[in-house]
Amino acid sequence: MNISLPVKEGIARIIGQGFTTSQIVNIFDASDITTRQSLFVKWKIILDAFNQISEDKQFFNIIKEFAHPLNFVDDENRQIFIDELNDVLLYEGIQIKFTGKTIRFITNNKPFSEQTEVKTLTDYIRNARDFFKDEYNKLRMTGLKYEYSIGENPKSEQTNQDISDYNSRLRAVEALKNAGFIIEYKIEERIENFGYYIWDYAICKIDEKQITKKKPPHARDEKVHSLTKKITHEHVHRFENSIQEKEITLKYPKEEPTLSKISLKDRQINFDDDGAKIVIGDKEVSLPPYKNEHYFCRVVFKRKKGEAMDWSTIYQEMEGKSEPNDQEKNKRTVLDTMYALNKRIMEVINTDDAMFVWREKTITRQY
Repeated sequence: MNISLPVKEGIARIIGQGFTTSQIVNIFDASDITTRQSLFVKWKIILDAFNQISEDKQFFNIIKEFAHPLNFVDDENRQIFIDELNDVLLYEGIQIKFTGKTIRFITNNKPFSEQTEVKTLTDYIRNARDFFKDEYNKLRMTGLKYEYSIGENPKSEQTNQDISDYNSRLRAVEALKNAGFIIEYKIEERIENFGYYIWDYAICKIDEKQITKKKPPHARDEKVHSLTKKITHEHVHRFENSIQEKEITLKYPKEEPTLSKISLKDRQINFDDDGAKIVIGDKEVSLPPYKNEHYFCRVVFKRKKGEAMDWSTIYQEMEGKSEPNDQEKNKRTVLDTMYALNKRIMEVINTDDAMFVWREKTITRQY
């Protein structure tokens, strides 16, 4: 099954309320899933990471990591967190249940892992091969060894290990070894998650030539190549023997040089209120006069660089009101203005640096 986007967003919002950005990033990093902290809002960072996951099993493994008991001060808070997740997962017919030290996902009264599409050994071999190809292409260096996850060791204390998946992954590694794709490997046991389980990895050395070697040309490609050579030869022959002797000059459009990104660090930055613009070095970022971006800058540039401001304070000074009357709508106004300003500065200055950042309901000018 594929988890729907509204359910993913609901889960992302629940996680975002209970975890810090660094906790979120660390859990996704441990599963080799990249996170874009430039999105600033925690639930958006989580949702973006969720959308990079192609397999439901990995998606639920991530949720299991967030629900780990060591992430909570007591069992009551953990139970509240899981209850909130169940309220959202209900729309997919899935329920979280406790099984000793960990949790299990149940749907239609069966463990979720039992209802996924049955994979053959060939599927496991293909997945393993693709894993090694992807890892090799990250650096394109020969002689490296790669860690391929086999799964939870049968000696582990966990209660929900999938021994069939474990055996299939191991057989896939052995099959690639017999085929010569893997030159050598050894199984390494690791105690992980503070001793809660033992996980096995196949430490593999591969034959990179099987990834980099070129495919033999297709017969049709050979025919096209031969025909191209013939046409080129006849064209040159006829041209050189024609009466035209005037030199022909071929003109090609010049390639625009790629400009390197500029860092805002150590740049002289000033806000010109009268001119409605931000001056960065020798460049100017013009703002729509007397609009939200102009008013936003008027407020934040009064404060020192690095000083955090509550979003409601910025809104009140932008709008000249005593307090926000619609919290969510007004906060959205401030956030959208900040994002628009960051985007405008990045495009005009040619930088990847965000001038303003959002952290825990506050906005800070970084440069």
